[in-house]
Amino acid sequence: MLSRLVTVAVAAIGILAAPAGMAAAAPAAPHVNNCGDGSRPLLKEGSRGDAVERAQCLLDTDWGGGLNRDGIFGPETRAWVVQFQEHCGNLQVDGEIGPQTWTRLYYWAAQPYPCHSL
Repeated sequence: MLSRLVTVAVAAIGILAAPAGMAAAAPAAPHVNNCGDGSRPLLKEGSRGDAVERAQCLLDTDWGGGLNRDGIFGPETRAWVVQFQEHCGNLQVDGEIGPQTWTRLYYWAAQPYPCHSL
């Protein structure tokens, strides 16, 4: 009997907590979750491949779009990396993606807001 009362009370609290016809709001999702994960090699101008495309995805999502995600680390990608390194957390600004830059890219990917919005 007591467990039935507890069940009814919990259900009533749930009904009172949300307006009729509205589901409870889900927690805010990170602003990026589709770039994947994998190896984190040193990337610099001239690098090519899946890791470059993944880095481009992370950069592009954090900075609002516009970076060509072609898997080729050229001058445009390098400029985006420099911009990210200057604004997103005590990084050496060298235009390369090494361990610290990878860490910060994934850190910001998990936040509900991009670093450039601060």
